[in-house]
Amino acid sequence: MSKYRETANCPIIQEKKHPQQRALNLELLRIVAMFMVLVIHYDLPIRGIPTVELWQSDSGSVSLTIIIQSFVVVCVNCFILISGYFGIRWKWKSFSNLMFQILFFILVAYIASQFLITETAVPKGILSFFLTKFTTIWFIIAYLGLYMIAPVLEAYIATVSVRQLATFIMVFYGFSTFMGYILRCSPEFNEGMSFVSLGGMYLIGGLLRKSKEYLKKIKEWYAFAGYLICAIMLTSIFLFELYMGYDHSPLGTLNPIVIIESVCLFVFFLKLQISNKWRRSILFFSSSAFAVFLLHVYIRNTFDTLCTWAHNVSKGSFFCVLAVLIGVFLLSVLVDKLRQISFRALMNLF
Repeated sequence: MSKYRETANCPIIQEKKHPQQRALNLELLRIVAMFMVLVIHYDLPIRGIPTVELWQSDSGSVSLTIIIQSFVVVCVNCFILISGYFGIRWKWKSFSNLMFQILFFILVAYIASQFLITETAVPKGILSFFLTKFTTIWFIIAYLGLYMIAPVLEAYIATVSVRQLATFIMVFYGFSTFMGYILRCSPEFNEGMSFVSLGGMYLIGGLLRKSKEYLKKIKEWYAFAGYLICAIMLTSIFLFELYMGYDHSPLGTLNPIVIIESVCLFVFFLKLQISNKWRRSILFFSSSAFAVFLLHVYIRNTFDTLCTWAHNVSKGSFFCVLAVLIGVFLLSVLVDKLRQISFRALMNLF
């Protein structure tokens, strides 16, 4: 078993060795969370971002979008919670692996753009293509920023008490939620899509790590019930806002309800007991979770085209969409296995 452990987002960040390392329940959460990302990126381009205008013209479709989004909006938060729970240990080799994976999939996307019709509208020249793909995906830049400050966050988590850490998190989210989500006037938080916001979620993961004794008292189905209640609350709030003619979406990652929903789903998976017979299968897919994100966002036009085709199938559209999402997931994992082989071969040269 490689000592280089997956983080919430990629199979290449070495994390601190806690007893839960390689816990199959959280590895399964990686897989589920990444599939949720695919669902989000399928649903919004097809039906559009819910607005009052769309609600008035097609309330049924908008309602379905809101229901789906309310359940899967936790995906990014869960990734970072896993990283915070295990803790990231900064190593040059793991950082090189991270950068290699990002650049590898940009290269795959560039090659694909030469053959896929829907990807022809790309910057001319491979250098321009690389720079554009590297700098325009917010999560990649945000996660790299989180990776850089992780040692500082880990030092803070290790030195403060549970109460002090919880107090800081409450102050942090009180300010960031008000400025970055309610007023939306702070570019530093970018409505939750920034490395600053990811840092806050990382600290929550660290708090959960320090609260193991308390978590033992929580039954998994209580946590899952909390997840369901939060999703229903988000759906109800969003539908009520549209009914009242208000366009402010509650589905932001800085929304306290979304944060609680994310923690509830995380705790549910944390409490699950999974047989070791599933170990190899789960780790096979979870170790390439970040690859699923990279591939589909780097060939986003093609992904959207496939999803649109599947959605428009008159009969069995649900199964066609499901087949497309599973197919993209499997393809990404297989391509990442080639990336892993390539990186190991490259490391053997040095």
